Amino acid sequence: MKMKFKNIVGMAVIVATAACQQGGINDISQVDPGADNAEPTLDLVYPINGTKVQVKEDVAKINIRFNAGDDIEVGNITVNLDGKQVGTFTGSNYPDYRRVSLAFAYDQITNGDHTMSITVSDLSKKTITKTVAFSKVPAYKPMSKEVLYMPFDGDANEKVAIADAAVTGTPAYREGKKNSAYFGETGAYITYPLGDALKSQEITIAFWYKLNAVPDRSGIFTIGTSAKEDRNHGIRIFRENKETQIKVNIGIGEDNVWNDGASIASNAGWVHLAVVISKTNSIFYLNGVPSKTAALSAPINWDDCKFITLASGEPTFAYWNHKSDLSGYDELRIFSKAMTEAEVAALKNM
Repeated sequence: MKMKFKNIVGMAVIVATAACQQGGINDISQVDPGADNAEPTLDLVYPINGTKVQVKEDVAKINIRFNAGDDIEVGNITVNLDGKQVGTFTGSNYPDYRRVSLAFAYDQITNGDHTMSITVSDLSKKTITKTVAFSKVPAYKPMSKEVLYMPFDGDANEKVAIADAAVTGTPAYREGKKNSAYFGETGAYITYPLGDALKSQEITIAFWYKLNAVPDRSGIFTIGTSAKEDRNHGIRIFRENKETQIKVNIGIGEDNVWNDGASIASNAGWVHLAVVISKTNSIFYLNGVPSKTAALSAPINWDDCKFITLASGEPTFAYWNHKSDLSGYDELRIFSKAMTEAEVAALKNM
């Protein structure tokens, strides 16, 4: 039996050899990669210049991400943070030795300014180095009964819980009332979970707003249910083209209440809007001044309301064409209390 097995193996070797000799399988030959002329490439993904890391902990963990490449082969990569080497990588780390995408966690980022440098070398010792400056800022300290704060400084991060909102579409972040601001695009909006802290029977919603009057109507701030055309729960702030009027609709369970808000000129620039809802009324403020009051026969009802939508009526109030808003939004704050006129004015002057 052993002799028979050896014969079979020998026959297989002979067949394979013959096939190679007859051109059935090409010989494997080394290809000259050519001269190593180009410098390595490096693209920093995170952090980048100006990144602000903000978490609840005093010492943060960040995921450093970058892409490197070379025309022949990437050699060594070193990562330095504040003058200290925190990471080094060699060819054994790279599945593809010409195109390298790496990410690694570093968990000792303290409050303050930081400088990160990454150097990539190839096999012929040519190098490229890129440096970024970023910072870790202390956790945000909310004001009394402040339950949500979105400054829109280049992202949709909520600062009280330190959590990212979900972004649909491709909005822009440009110069705002304070630092940068959110600017809507067609089909774009932000959603954020409606946690228990936001389901207060007394609530204040305030933000800076820069009107884009096209299209002629849109949703602005929406909390609703999935039931078709349900306006008896949650709140809807929206605009229509009667002198670009901002209106508010509040669900109180068995019914809903309308507050006709205020009109804004198309060239008004940044204006401060606030809606204050107590158990008995709602007050719409424009630039810190009361504009319209509407009585409530019952407190606001949050039953089956699950999330906030900003810059659109989607998906719960898109009817009547209250869809995405192309306007600017900045410094969104929500409080679980009905603010006084003086408190609203103070927000406007912050």
